[in-house]
Amino acid sequence: MKKIILINSGPLKLNLVTKVFAQKFPDQEFEITPFDMPSKGSDILSKENCLKILRNAVDQAQQEHPDANYYIMMRGRFEETPTCMEECALVLVRNKENIESYSQAVSFEVPEKLAVLVRDGVNWSKAIEQTYDLSGVKEGSGFCGYLTGGLVTKGDQYFHALVVALSGVVLKQNEETGAQPSCS
Repeated sequence: MKKIILINSGPLKLNLVTKVFAQKFPDQEFEITPFDMPSKGSDILSKENCLKILRNAVDQAQQEHPDANYYIMMRGRFEETPTCMEECALVLVRNKENIESYSQAVSFEVPEKLAVLVRDGVNWSKAIEQTYDLSGVKEGSGFCGYLTGGLVTKGDQYFHALVVALSGVVLKQNEETGAQPSCS
């Protein structure tokens, strides 16, 4: 049985990791262990600073659970561009051999009325619920689901980024061991 440490898990992230690993490794069994860490500081971050946060969290999880096969952290972030605030998520996957890969989810422009609240330190989910008179955004389809009328959900955003990050780890591991990747 392979052990996965999922940092700052919630129901959505737990379901996504279960789904991705079941599809990527259909013949293997996995045990997913949540590892909670307090979120510190602003979510307005450059990609480089967000990756530092992800790597530090994975380092800490790896120190406390050195027997795990995979360590995963997903985090949404905001970045100020010259014309707007942009939202996206980063996903970092590392295996027990310290091979890691990351992927960035699809990003979108944050409406200015939400950007103002985020700049003032309001939690993203709370800002959406307050601005659009919604509830349960964090547990539901997220703002991406609201924005696209359900065509692309928060889960969809994270799913593809997780698949790509995990696939990057597998590819790098195969390159190191000389194993041939499957194209199926």
